[in-house]
Amino acid sequence: MKWRGHDPEYMVAQLIHALISEVEAHNKVFYAENPELAPKDPHPDYCGFGVDREYHGDIEYLYCIDERGTVTVKGVRYRGSSQSFKTLGKFKVGTTYDEAMTKLGDVAA
Repeated sequence: MKWRGHDPEYMVAQLIHALISEVEAHNKVFYAENPELAPKDPHPDYCGFGVDREYHGDIEYLYCIDERGTVTVKGVRYRGSSQSFKTLGKFKVGTTYDEAMTKLGDVAA
């Protein structure tokens, strides 16, 4: 298969892959330190990650990717039946995890 790099068509897939990889790495360490909390069925859990062109009302973070490869991370605040968005930070697709967390600042802590 030909390498497509960071073509717009592949940016979302690459971002989702990176996010899931980070969660899996975190979970591996966490459950090694807390085996009593480990799930009994250790299959990969991809709940919480989705791709769509429309907003869904049950999310905590919204990742918007523009055609230039800029990822804008927005936090979602719920008040009753309404919600608002706050931009938490921006980074380019291909940015390392540590660099992205630095750009997101206190949100990553």
